Amino acid sequence: MRLDLGNCSRLKSFPQLLEPMEKLEIIILNGTGIEEMSSSSIENLIVLETLSLNECKNLMCIPTTICKLKSLGELDLGGCSELKSIPEILEPMAKLKKLYLKGSGIEEMSSSIENLVVLEELNLSECKNLKSIPTTICKLKSLMSLNLDNCSKLKSFPEILEPMKELWYLPLNGSGIEEIPSSIENLVMLNNLNLRECKNLKSIPTSIFNMGSISEIEIDKYPQLQILPYNFLPVEDSSETSTSQLLVTHDQPYICSSCTSTAILNLHYDGVDFTCCQCFLFYTIHNILATQYFINNCIFVGKCMNGKEKDFRTSFCYSGGTITPWFGYQSMGSSLELNLPFRENCYDFLGFGLCIVVEFDPTILKDDDVLDLKCEYNLKTKKGVLTRLRYTS
Repeated sequence: MRLDLGNCSRLKSFPQLLEPMEKLEIIILNGTGIEEMSSSSIENLIVLETLSLNECKNLMCIPTTICKLKSLGELDLGGCSELKSIPEILEPMAKLKKLYLKGSGIEEMSSSIENLVVLEELNLSECKNLKSIPTTICKLKSLMSLNLDNCSKLKSFPEILEPMKELWYLPLNGSGIEEIPSSIENLVMLNNLNLRECKNLKSIPTSIFNMGSISEIEIDKYPQLQILPYNFLPVEDSSETSTSQLLVTHDQPYICSSCTSTAILNLHYDGVDFTCCQCFLFYTIHNILATQYFINNCIFVGKCMNGKEKDFRTSFCYSGGTITPWFGYQSMGSSLELNLPFRENCYDFLGFGLCIVVEFDPTILKDDDVLDLKCEYNLKTKKGVLTRLRYTS
């Protein structure tokens, strides 16, 4: 039996139930003016499977007797903005698989959450007041999805003290997370880690590369973001991170030459997509990002992000008197012949870059002189089409 009182906005309370309701399996109270559910009413819903209180803006509390509902499989408290906490779960709930708290006023989750022994889905996204998640979260051995998107006051992710073998979905996009604990490697089935728009993020442990199932990491670049050294090697001394040891072709992954791992990681970093081995470090990407491109013999090949065209024109100054070896086509003098991958309906060719070394007598410059270099170059196709470009630095 189903009772649907959805959108009865003037309904302020749920009636007292003086005897057990042996057939009522579903109660829908979405959008009502309910302020609380009485303890006696809850206890008598002995076969209730679904209780939905979504968008009950006046709901302030749920009684602890909620744990008496031994048949309850789904509890929806999403959008209950006045609900600051869920009650202590005083005994195991052997049927509750889905708990929705999206956009609620929840400030913290009780450690008694471990009594939700078969919980598979916990949605806390958009909980702007949520400040903490208990470490007992790791006791939820059936948990597959934990959504913490846009929990802006959530500053820390709990230590995962023991393996969670089912959790594969953990979006943290837009959360207030400052650092990820090294124990995240205990999320052994995690496939995707979304850390975009985490503007307070300061560090990520390299233990994430010990996670055998991780295949995709999404992260933005922020000035305070740091990556801990891999294998305890100092960042600046780690030989595994030399860009000269990377394969940098557009159709092959970025892999350290000494890496023996066959696992491939897709990394979305600072608006650029990388494919790399799992011992690849983010600070190495800073070096690669200095060029802003995927590099293949001086030709930049990749995909436009989100299907939109991007303007890759930029300039960089490298110290020294030689052209960096990243540029595969090199010559002395004033001309260079190369093959560009132009073809009909070519959408993955983003452009190419030029590196020029100019030698001049520095004694001709005075202390207050500003160096102004002008470079004019012509591009001529095999069919004789000529394009003239001018560059000033």
